[in-house]
Amino acid sequence: MLTTISWIALGIGIGSAIIIAIDVFNHPK
Repeated sequence: MLTTISWIALGIGIGSAIIIAIDVFNHPK
């Protein structure tokens, strides 16, 4: 159970980082 939660949290973290990176590259300020 803890392992599953850890993987989900890790996946969300990586996903968010990728989304933010793409957003920054697509919309540089």
